[in-house]
Amino acid sequence: MVVERKKDLTVDQKTVAKIVASRLGLDVKTVESVVELEQKTTMSYVKRGFKVTKKNYLVMEPKLMKGYNFTSAINGEDYEIPNRVKIAIRIGEGFKSYVNDNSKMANRLCRFVEQK
Repeated sequence: MVVERKKDLTVDQKTVAKIVASRLGLDVKTVESVVELEQKTTMSYVKRGFKVTKKNYLVMEPKLMKGYNFTSAINGEDYEIPNRVKIAIRIGEGFKSYVNDNSKMANRLCRFVEQK
């Protein structure tokens, strides 16, 4: 029997924090604080131009997009598009292999996964 899903499956940070807290016996607020601090730290480094690598999990790399001028074909006015930063995000091989291979966790997922 095939069951149709009416909504996409989603999970948010608070749910993940609750799961981590319950598995490790920690306070949910503590876990949420750690997650928030990690995210803010990651974003601040990317904002300053650093490439952030979470080994075999995720890579975030800021790329400067040069500004340019163009003339609108609609109204004939000139527009100046300023320089901007585009964030390139790539999923790591460890993440991909874990998602695609349901039978085992790839030990390359990240540096924190124990080697077995």
